[in-house]
Amino acid sequence: MSKAKGFTLIELMIVVSIIGLLATVSLAAYLRYVRSAANNACLAEVKGYAMSVMLAVDNSMPIPVPPLSACVSTTNAATLAGLSASTVLDAYPVSPGTTGTRCNLQSNTACFLDSSVVGP
Repeated sequence: MSKAKGFTLIELMIVVSIIGLLATVSLAAYLRYVRSAANNACLAEVKGYAMSVMLAVDNSMPIPVPPLSACVSTTNAATLAGLSASTVLDAYPVSPGTTGTRCNLQSNTACFLDSSVVGP
């Protein structure tokens, strides 16, 4: 009688279930990473736009239009009636981003992620 070589069906099922569990955990971590990257890219884009708006105002130049690459929508400062202490720019990231960005133009262009900013 010869000894059979190879894996049993139970051993293969255990290996497949472990691989499935690892894939589930890694996919969840990857999705969190991608969402965070989209939020932070929009934050950086709108902060750069806020700085260019303040530079244009300080130098009496025309206010530029906002770039829309990392953000799907951004408040256009050129269409605002006037810049005051309460002027804020809101932006919302492209998918899969979920948290909007708010920039206060008069407080040294302080920008932060704000979950109350809703997208289009």
